[in-house]
Amino acid sequence: MGRKKRDWRPGSYYNIATRGNNRKRLFKEQEDYHFFLGILRNVHSKYQIQIVAYCLMPNHFHLLIRSDTTDLKDVMFYIKTKYSFYFRKKYHYVGHLYEKRYYSKLIESRLGILHVSSYIHRNPSETNPPLVLAIESYIFSSFQYYRYNSLTPPPFLDLTLLPTILPAPYERTHDGYCQYCKNHQSDKTNHHKEFTLY
Repeated sequence: MGRKKRDWRPGSYYNIATRGNNRKRLFKEQEDYHFFLGILRNVHSKYQIQIVAYCLMPNHFHLLIRSDTTDLKDVMFYIKTKYSFYFRKKYHYVGHLYEKRYYSKLIESRLGILHVSSYIHRNPSETNPPLVLAIESYIFSSFQYYRYNSLTPPPFLDLTLLPTILPAPYERTHDGYCQYCKNHQSDKTNHHKEFTLY
């Protein structure tokens, strides 16, 4: 039986995640994180994708992503292949780098987009033990660009959407969005049933 064909709707947002095989690290050094972010810059230039939230964790990564013109399976093939080639060459790695196919879920509501973005941004503080106590201090996440206006966001990161879809009583600003993330608790019993991280 063949693999189920992935659904792709141009212009829609998808929650995408990939984990290292056997939960092994995908990112061993800071250089690895930076190389992966460089791949996201390249894929943005090549396919004009937009990301509204991302987080690179030691053994997995999350993207809240949209593409208007290119099927996301092609986008993810580019990302995973480029990083796999880099990792294999650098660490003389043999075998599967990633566990299974990447997780992909269409997000069909504004509240869903906010929920998933908060889940992604809170990831470093919700591991056991937490990687950080304050999510703005995790440098391999897009949250820092919402929190600190002095930072220049990468070209693939769209900071405009999330503040505009905040519910009351949050102000529709970057500060309002940051407060939403800090107040929002992930529903771990229902979220990511297909992609259990720990």
